[in-house]
Amino acid sequence: MMSMIADYDSLFEKLRSDSPIVQRVAIAELSRQFNPQCVEPLTQVVRTGSRGVGVEAARVLAKIGEPSVSSLIQLLSEDNHGVWAVASATLLMIGAKAVPGLMEAARSRNHQLQTLAIAVLGQIGDSRSVALLILALHSEESALQTAAAVALVRIGKPSVEPLLEVMAGFDKPNIRRAAIEILKQIGEDAIDPLIHALYESSDLERNQAAWMLGEIGGSAVERLINALYSNDSQVRYTVALALGQMKSKAAVPDLIKRLEDISYVGASGKRVCDAAADALQRIGTEQSLNAVHKWSRS
Repeated sequence: MMSMIADYDSLFEKLRSDSPIVQRVAIAELSRQFNPQCVEPLTQVVRTGSRGVGVEAARVLAKIGEPSVSSLIQLLSEDNHGVWAVASATLLMIGAKAVPGLMEAARSRNHQLQTLAIAVLGQIGDSRSVALLILALHSEESALQTAAAVALVRIGKPSVEPLLEVMAGFDKPNIRRAAIEILKQIGEDAIDPLIHALYESSDLERNQAAWMLGEIGGSAVERLINALYSNDSQVRYTVALALGQMKSKAAVPDLIKRLEDISYVGASGKRVCDAAADALQRIGTEQSLNAVHKWSRS
């Protein structure tokens, strides 16, 4: 046991050498150990050594894994782009096991640490961080807001429902606009959760989901048109309005069919056919206007 300690002492002394060659020899030996004792000496090499040697030390820290996380996170506060870039890449290599520590760092009052931790969380793509990232959108620091937005886009589908809740906050228009843009960027991965929201949410959330599907476009339009044939009259009504707002010419034949749908929506006195007529009026093609004219006279 004493010889093992002496070996580590010798290797750690080599890590402190001014010679990159000597440091590399020590790093090569430590790369076969995976011992948490090596974390602090290797972290110091990342902090003070040349970039090449620092990268080699970081690879060993990545192999050691979770015991390295705390020390690597400390490096994110360094006033040295090269150091925190290497630390960020190493935390990304560690992946899911780094998430709890990164989430704690994202709550720091150090804006650089917060921003970098959030950026790595987004690259890892772990859904555990979504609620924290939503909170970061409310920050007054633009860099932090941007990092959180990018992270939510990277995480994708698990971000959609929390972002819909943010969209319901009409008292915070800036945050609401940010949520809309993030959902647009998530794009195709947001379609299934948004379709689900059409059927399971409140009227406000249903309206928002339908509108966002229209904003995403692409295959979402086809899914909206299919929803015109839902068994739920509220869904048919909401979808018809959304297709009108987006002026979808592709929806015209199906909206014309809905002019025959006299189902009432709750106790509002509104009918699905009224929403279809409004949509066709908005779309404004010759076919849609003629259909509305004929319907209104019947």
